[in-house]
Amino acid sequence: MLRERGFARACMPMSGYDPERPKPLLMEGVRKDFGGVAALRGVSLVLEEGTIAGLLGPDGAGKSTLLAVASGSLRPSEGRVLVFGRPPHEAKRLFSYVPMTQGLYDDLTPAEHLSYLAELYGVEKSRVDYFLEMAGLTPARNRLIGQLSGGMRQKLALVSGFLHDPKLLLLDEPTRGIDPIFRQEVWSMLYRMAGAGKTILLTTSSAEEAERLSLVFFMKGGEIVAHGSPQEMKEGLSGRVFVIKGEEARAYRTLRQMGIRARMAGDGVRCVADTSQLSGFEFSEAEPSLGDVFLIL
Repeated sequence: MLRERGFARACMPMSGYDPERPKPLLMEGVRKDFGGVAALRGVSLVLEEGTIAGLLGPDGAGKSTLLAVASGSLRPSEGRVLVFGRPPHEAKRLFSYVPMTQGLYDDLTPAEHLSYLAELYGVEKSRVDYFLEMAGLTPARNRLIGQLSGGMRQKLALVSGFLHDPKLLLLDEPTRGIDPIFRQEVWSMLYRMAGAGKTILLTTSSAEEAERLSLVFFMKGGEIVAHGSPQEMKEGLSGRVFVIKGEEARAYRTLRQMGIRARMAGDGVRCVADTSQLSGFEFSEAEPSLGDVFLIL
């Protein structure tokens, strides 16, 4: 279970909304149905300027749908969405949305693609060369996008979203499929942008990556079930975390059969339990991680 501290704000109402100082993103009571099936169930959240927030949860939790609704790409079945106080379709130049399914034209080159966007948004062409270099795409600048690897296409999609210097970024699994060096560069850029007052909302299925965020929203079944800073989330964990070593596959199966929440991790089998439940195992106590918090939600 989660203790009250750090989690009371999980789905906060918008009672403090000030129209004179609109938030980068406000979602209130948002529901999205697909053929009678609810993908989002009454989601409410608000983001402050300079925040790097993330949606963390299993596949099918509603993370990508929430981003698509926030961007205006999908209309909510119920509720409202405001980007800097406006409906998303009226604030297109203020934000950037980079979905997991990349909107790239295979018959253009990276240079042509970014140059087109630069002209569309009225930004300096020098930014094209800067972002091609940053993404390591300069050698491929004149190669057709359709001939690029999946990782290179992901890099191009990301820098396309950065090109016009948006105030709000909506990024769906931004580091999926890219190399570790560029992943670090992406995070460095996100930190710089947040330091300059930009706001970022991204999705991730990696609890380890979510440790980098300033605010985490845990999603499950189309709902936000808890949120807070990574430290708040870990401090709010009720129960002790243990790591079991040796015969890990057997230990994992046994713990699950006992009704104990457990997961395989790099340091062994991690579980939230009492020592009385672990007789017969070789174990040590560990500091909680976001992956451990996710176990009990």
